Amino acid sequence: MCPSEDTFIERKEEYENFSRSIQIGIYGYFSESRKTYLENLKEFLKSRNLNAQMSTDFENRELPVVSVDADALESSKMLYKNSKIHIFVLIPSAKDQLGRFLDSVSMEYGWVSMDKPPYVGIYVQQGFDVSTLAQGAMDEMRDYWTNEKFDNISDIFVNIAKYCDDVIRNMFLSFK
Repeated sequence: MCPSEDTFIERKEEYENFSRSIQIGIYGYFSESRKTYLENLKEFLKSRNLNAQMSTDFENRELPVVSVDADALESSKMLYKNSKIHIFVLIPSAKDQLGRFLDSVSMEYGWVSMDKPPYVGIYVQQGFDVSTLAQGAMDEMRDYWTNEKFDNISDIFVNIAKYCDDVIRNMFLSFK
C-alpha cells in the first residue's frame, strides 16, 4: 500500500470510531404499539452502525428503585445528557390521548427547547397536535433543527439515518 492508502484507511477507521461514539437519543411515547415502532427505529439505526439509544437502555436494574416513575425520569435524564443527537418521533394515540403532547415527551422536549442543542430531528405523524409551546420552539429553531411530517413511521427510517449520518459527518469534519 502506498502512504495515501494507509492514511485513507486510518482516517476511515477514525471516522467509524467517532461515529460509534456519538450517541443518538430516541424520544417518543411508549404506550400502545408506539414503543415497538421506536425500538424498530433504534434497531434500524444500529444496523447502520449508529449508536442509537432509548431511555429504557438506561434503566438501572441493580439499584433499588424509588418508584417506577422516578426510575423512568432518571433514565430519561441520562439519555438526554449522554446524547449528542436528539430524535423525536411523535405518533398520536389511537384513543384516549387525543393526539396531544403528553408528559414524558413534553418534559424531554422542554429540555431541548430550553438548551437548544444544534442536532435535533423532530418527526411528527400527520394529524398530531404538538401544542403551541412545542410548535413555538420548532418555529424558533426552524433553521437549525430538522422537522418532518410523515404518514407511516417506516417511511422516515432512512431519512432519520441520513440526518444522523450527515450530522456525524459534519461533527467529525469540524473536529479535524
